[in-house]
Amino acid sequence: MKKIIYLDGERIRDCILIKELNPINEARVGLFKCYCGTIFKCRIHSIANGKTKSCGCFKQKATKERFTKHGLHGSKYYYTWKSMKIRCYNEKTRAYKWYGARGITVCDEWKEDFKAFFDYISTLPNFGKKGYTLDRIENEGNYKPKNVQWSTQHEQATNSRKRSDNTSGYTGVYVKGDKYTACIGINRKLKHIGVYNTIKEAIEGRNNYIKTHGLTEYKIQKYHEEKIKDLTS
Repeated sequence: MKKIIYLDGERIRDCILIKELNPINEARVGLFKCYCGTIFKCRIHSIANGKTKSCGCFKQKATKERFTKHGLHGSKYYYTWKSMKIRCYNEKTRAYKWYGARGITVCDEWKEDFKAFFDYISTLPNFGKKGYTLDRIENEGNYKPKNVQWSTQHEQATNSRKRSDNTSGYTGVYVKGDKYTACIGINRKLKHIGVYNTIKEAIEGRNNYIKTHGLTEYKIQKYHEEKIKDLTS
């Protein structure tokens, strides 16, 4: 079969071929510009035969329109919205102590308006992907725009609040007598990093472990003198 020649800048269905890249497993691959403006890599054949129509935004938009058209009552996203409010406002639920009792609330924009909530979360990266659930970016923050994201269970675990037995004020740093132990949870297993003379050394030791092992999903913590004063006062 004669090889089809595609020119840089040529429109292939709904996408524009910026340039053809080196083949992957003998498949022709190109760098494309989606009609939404996003630049993405894809097999040229997938674009040409219509199997791939966009960078992924087309599917996301279609999903959103389908839910909007047919109603979302009873959907998993409606359940997410209801559960979010129950955790924050129903004192009889088991999860309330970790949310409402800690002062975590749902913003006024979302509290009584499911559609406003859905319109926002449906625009976030990884919306609709299997294995992703809604998570707060800042664990001490409220449910509100710019503080929620779709993430995996592992990503949520790295963003979890400090354990109740942690009196150091820092995630993964524990007071053991006159020493400080640094740990980190990876794939549901606790990794012991080391024992240090000062809390600052323990924090730095944990931070260095994160950097050395490329654990970019874990937060780098900053040492604050004020916290130490609170612990010793």
